Amino acid sequence: MRNKLKLLVVLQCAYGTTLKLRRQLGKESLWLRALWMSHTGRVLKTMIPNYCVTRIINSSNYIGEVSKACFPPNITYIQEKIKEINPDVILACGKVAQKGLREIGVPFIEAPHPAWRSLTKEQRQRVRDELERRVRCV
Repeated sequence: MRNKLKLLVVLQCAYGTTLKLRRQLGKESLWLRALWMSHTGRVLKTMIPNYCVTRIINSSNYIGEVSKACFPPNITYIQEKIKEINPDVILACGKVAQKGLREIGVPFIEAPHPAWRSLTKEQRQRVRDELERRVRCV
């Protein structure tokens, strides 16, 4: 039986095209449900081994109006979430998440953002392989 890896995934930021949707996305349970049904969520599932206990946050707690919305990482917010979750491994998806984690100075695995349309199966598999390698060390 494999160890359960406590994984924290840090994404860029959420977005909603309507005010109603942006308000709903402010509630974590609704945001997570929407995430797993989205392109980003479906791709992310292929990158994470099934035996990981996964928590997902955005690097900013702001919600954009369009998919290209990009906010600087909220360092305090990320630090609070890391302390709260106490992950074994952090997966940083995208440059904004990686920038925030570098500023904090915590170790993490770099990955392309799962919403990136040019992301290949090989790139997804490399991330998954690295997570599987890490679980053997936990």
